[in-house]
Amino acid sequence: GQSLTMEDNFTSTGGQLSADNLSTLILSGSIAHTSPLAFTPTGNILQNLTVNKSNAGTSVTINSAVSITSTLTLTDGELSIVASNLALNNGATISRASQASVTGSAPSGGPWHLIYTTGSLTTGLEIPASGNLSSFTVDSNNSAVITLSQSISVSGVTTISQAGRTLSAGTRSIT
Repeated sequence: GQSLTMEDNFTSTGGQLSADNLSTLILSGSIAHTSPLAFTPTGNILQNLTVNKSNAGTSVTINSAVSITSTLTLTDGELSIVASNLALNNGATISRASQASVTGSAPSGGPWHLIYTTGSLTTGLEIPASGNLSSFTVDSNNSAVITLSQSISVSGVTTISQAGRTLSAGTRSIT
């Protein structure tokens, strides 16, 4: 397993990344990647992926197949997934802060554990189209409101970690 941190811009003229199930990729900084992340067909597994980019608009685009075995951490920035090319293993975890989002398509695979941290937000493509999750946790700041954009079905535990946090389902169901 390797660990790679890429700060600010990433430009590729056709090269591909190669990783294994013990690898960690951290994408950080204040400048968006001008090239999408492309992985080799035999080196397209990551243990962990972190997106922490403070630029406006799309921060990182994934346009080739890659699987995450443990944790996708969305701290800040916009992760664009082309054609469901990002897959999460059954039992993996997505941790999303209010400054982060997923666009394009939802990850495939799962079901996974979903944790919301820091601040109020409306849920997005980090929830699979099926709505099926292994567990669901609201661990946001005090007074934070997490608003569901779709119904969810949680096979494990649903947790609101402390008083003062709100999960707003509206007309959506939680089963």
